[in-house]
Amino acid sequence: MLEAALLADGVPFDQIYPLDVDRALRVLGHHPGKDRLLYHAANQEPIQQLTSGEVSLSTSFNNRINAARNDGAKLNFSAENAVLAGDYFVVPKGAKNKEAAFKLMNFMSNDAEAGAAFDTVTNLTLANTPALSKLPKEVADTLPTSPRLADKILVRDDKWWSENLKKTEQQFKLWQAS
Repeated sequence: MLEAALLADGVPFDQIYPLDVDRALRVLGHHPGKDRLLYHAANQEPIQQLTSGEVSLSTSFNNRINAARNDGAKLNFSAENAVLAGDYFVVPKGAKNKEAAFKLMNFMSNDAEAGAAFDTVTNLTLANTPALSKLPKEVADTLPTSPRLADKILVRDDKWWSENLKKTEQQFKLWQAS
């Protein structure tokens, strides 16, 4: 939300970080519909609110929009000014099927066909770059790795967030409450 506010205020991608949290909150506070802004506690809420008609515009993850469309929802998204966040495969300590989990991660990360299947089904992108050439164009063009979207997507600075998450969350919650 903070990155989106700064982008809306004209901050170029290469100047978003370090986040100017005060400026982002000022931008959100001047939004004409600020009293009607909804903040989500769960990733599925935007889809539920959009499909029920409770809201007409929302932020959401592209893969959730695509899944809802596959289920018949009349939704779409724009990748322009999207914020790309990374996720990580993990095998929890003490996992019962640790070796199988590592084999699956290796398979998805190194087998181009498996990576392409994952990308197609989930609409998420793996670090398996050979998989990208195996994707249907209609899928490849919607993924954040698409050259078509290279100058339209902000890559979230996970290092900044790891160093500033607690302080920024507190500041945001205080702002919400005021």
